[in-house]
Amino acid sequence: MVLALVPGRTNAAGTWVPLTNRAPDDIDNLLLLPDGTVMAASGEPGAGGIGNAWYRLTPDGNGSYLNGTWSTLAPMHYDRVYYSSQVLRDGRVLVAGGEYGTGTNSAEIYDPVGNTWTVTPPPPAGQVRFHDSVSETLPNGNVLVAPVTPAVYGGTDIYDITSNVWVAGPILANNNYYQDEASWVKLPDGSILTIDPFGTNSERYIPALNQWISDANVPVEIYGGYEMGAGFMLPDGRAFFLGGTGNTTFYTPSGNTNLGVWQAGPVMPDGMVAADAPAAMMVNGRILCALTPTNGVPTSFYEYDLVANSFTQVDGPLGQNFFSISDEMRMLDLPDGTVLFVSDNSQLYVYQPDGSPLPAGQPGISTLAPNGDGSYHLTGTLFNGISEGAAYGDDAQMSSDYPLVRLASSTGGVYYGRTYNWSGTSIMTDTNIVTTEFTLPASLPVGIYSLVVTANGNASAPVPFVFSPDALLVISANGLFSAGTAGGPFSPAAITFTLTNVGAASINWSLGNTSLWLNASLTSGLLTPGGSAATVTVSLNSAASNLFFGTYSATLWFTNLNDQFVLGRTFTLQASPPQLVQNGGFETGDFTGWTQSGNIDSYETIVTDPAFIHSGNYGAKIGPGGSLYYLSQTLPTAPGQLYLVSFWLVNYNGDGPNQFLADWGATTLFNQLNLGTDGWMNLRYLVTAAATSTTLQFGFRNDPTILPWMTSA
Repeated sequence: MVLALVPGRTNAAGTWVPLTNRAPDDIDNLLLLPDGTVMAASGEPGAGGIGNAWYRLTPDGNGSYLNGTWSTLAPMHYDRVYYSSQVLRDGRVLVAGGEYGTGTNSAEIYDPVGNTWTVTPPPPAGQVRFHDSVSETLPNGNVLVAPVTPAVYGGTDIYDITSNVWVAGPILANNNYYQDEASWVKLPDGSILTIDPFGTNSERYIPALNQWISDANVPVEIYGGYEMGAGFMLPDGRAFFLGGTGNTTFYTPSGNTNLGVWQAGPVMPDGMVAADAPAAMMVNGRILCALTPTNGVPTSFYEYDLVANSFTQVDGPLGQNFFSISDEMRMLDLPDGTVLFVSDNSQLYVYQPDGSPLPAGQPGISTLAPNGDGSYHLTGTLFNGISEGAAYGDDAQMSSDYPLVRLASSTGGVYYGRTYNWSGTSIMTDTNIVTTEFTLPASLPVGIYSLVVTANGNASAPVPFVFSPDALLVISANGLFSAGTAGGPFSPAAITFTLTNVGAASINWSLGNTSLWLNASLTSGLLTPGGSAATVTVSLNSAASNLFFGTYSATLWFTNLNDQFVLGRTFTLQASPPQLVQNGGFETGDFTGWTQSGNIDSYETIVTDPAFIHSGNYGAKIGPGGSLYYLSQTLPTAPGQLYLVSFWLVNYNGDGPNQFLADWGATTLFNQLNLGTDGWMNLRYLVTAAATSTTLQFGFRNDPTILPWMTSA
């Protein structure tokens, strides 16, 4: 069981602002390039667009997209509208197919560095056309595409980015011919979830197996006629689909090949539907949606709030209504936390969400090191964010689940590096270390910058970055990332730097250290050309053990006193808090820390049977008959703070009657009768504390047999 601390936010709406400069053409699709610029495709030929033209929106010198400028990029070889589109891990762009135009069964690769398009080899033999095919980037960087007219019944394609070939992908499950009009969602385990056209079957692509598998049935109709809306991963770990019927649905992943759990979501208000309609996951955790009545016009805008589980209407760019059909509209998450919007027009708009970015989606920088060729290597966490950003469906994909690097000077100048060779595009990677390479813009002036990594607009805490060639060479190029439980010990506890003079004249150097929890073995010296190097050991001191839990950062500055060249090294100390829930995984082998009440009988035991253990060595086997048995703990909490409650549950007998409930104080999080036998379920809830202590309580009843349950610590 994990309780995570998350600051709250307000419920007010955001604001719309038009871009100062119009685009050179009516704009259709929008893609975020890894250098922070926006790649925008011309609109429908029937609406004045060229069909194969692309343009670039570059933010101004202060990082503003509102005041950005437009330039023309190289055109594609083929006209196409409504097609697959993915930004690849090396920074190139793949487009495939088109519902209209001359490129319905072709694909092209755009190289932003060379500003060139290259037609790929043809798709698998026998394929008639990609058409308006849906696509996703796989964990290995390849791209999975579902053509509308495949080579074989239920066929899919995979583009191999290394060998530049199309190969036949796995056959769809559920005897489906295609995925036309479907929206795909990438899950945290890397699998791809879809609701099959045009009913309530669902299936998932499992990358490790290269196989589509059937999943559980959706409880409500999502396709309205032949259309549906976008799909997203929510901050609480569930997937969420907007329906062309006005229905919505949640999906709780199993995390493996077991069936997930579908649940009906809120019905869209005011008779609205999402039928071929864009939406965007915003940095505040809410979803901006373009919704229409069933007749298609006018389009209205709503924010879906996960915490309130409701839709709230907000103004559009031109007031309450926008008199255009939603399938002409596109949205894109920008790296500054705003959402770019266009409706097949040369006038684009930016939506600025209210509130604050979700801490749960904030990237973290661990190390930054030069590669020796002018590029840099970054490591850290959540570089890909907790969602894919904005979405639409089969007609357009504009995922932005990859890192961008932004540098800000003390005078307000903003620059973007160009990232490439991301270690992956998986989302919700938690504390797993991910990496990216990046190059600096050619126009970057010498100076000291604040560097952040952004993912879908959510920026990391800044780290100092010094750009200036100099004779003072300091190795290691990284600082220290040390971690442990508050009070210590922390590991690693020290790091050694080697200082060398690579110039032609002697230099005096100094080390600036303002941190109270770091000691340096040497703080100044003289280096001669080609002479002996200086060795400096920086280590944690006793003050580190007295720090309250949290993440602490300090920068030590190596300075060449001859020319005032400065090199910064960032030191991060992560003091983890203790687990709020005691004995959450029952690893004591008993119910220590828990209060038992209600219908206590012989069915409440701690077992070592693997069938009843999700992780660790023990699991709780619970399920009295007749009435509820309760397990509870009273936890110290902070009023107004947001916490995450997470636990695992499985039921091996679906005959019923059975019941499981979870309460947070006076709030019931979950209360369901007659659970099915769908394997382990991870239920996660964002909750708010109302007092300085809150009781977390679980209730169990299962008349025919027991209800295995355990937490994930």
